[in-house]
Formats: sequence, C-alpha cells, structure tokens
Amino acid sequence: MGGEYNDTDSPRGTGMTKLTEQLDLMLTLKPNWDGYNADPIKPEVIEVAKEFVGVLLALLGRGADETGMYVAPGRDGGAMVGWEDADAEFEMNFDPDGALEFLEENKLTGVMATERFEPGHSAVPASLLRRFRQLAVVA
Repeated sequence: MGGEYNDTDSPRGTGMTKLTEQLDLMLTLKPNWDGYNADPIKPEVIEVAKEFVGVLLALLGRGADETGMYVAPGRDGGAMVGWEDADAEFEMNFDPDGALEFLEENKLTGVMATERFEPGHSAVPASLLRRFRQLAVVA
C-alpha cells in the first residue's frame, strides 16, 4: 500500500493489512482524496472505529481473525466498518459529528434495517448494546 490509503487495494483479500492499520492509513487522506471534494478523515473517527473493531472481534469470538471484515473511508470525513455472517451483512458508520449508523441486510430476503445513534448522549445507547448482544448470541 505504500504508506497511503489506496481505494484500489481491496481490504477484503487474503494477506490484507490489519483493519486497524488500514484505519490509521485513512488519516493520510488529504482534502479531495477521491477527486470529488471528499473531506479528510477525522482522527477521533478513526480512534472510535479502531475500538469498535476490537470490541466486535471479541464479541464475535474471532480473536484476531478479520476474515469477512473490511473498512472504508467516508467522503464526509467519517469511516465505515463492515462484516458479515452466514445470514446477514452489517455496517457501522462513524460520522464526523459523532453519530453512529448501524445497517443490517438479510442475505436471504434482502431486507435492510438501519438505526442511527445521534451524538450528545452521555452514555452508550441501550439499543446499541442490544444490537451487540444480539450479534454475540448469533455468533
């Protein structure tokens, strides 16, 4: 990858750079990194996304196995962590304003469900914790 994030390098392949390293590389993105006026990724977004990756790996019982997981920068200065299991694909978007958005798509039906968690709450929303508990039970 040469020290800079390159969106042509697929994070889904074998031998991929660890997710946290890919997230760190997103910090090197300059304004207009995509040629369409994208914002640089905020360091606080990357820090939260890295913590989330660690929690997710622990919840899913994967240890350091990042198979089926990927990250991507957002044009608005945010980042996304994605993963899947046998039944669904999931995304957690980390917005630069501190909001979180969870997306789940059922692989069989194609039905999508999203939930947005707005910034400014003094505690982790119970509904977010419920989602993670549900994921841990399924895993």
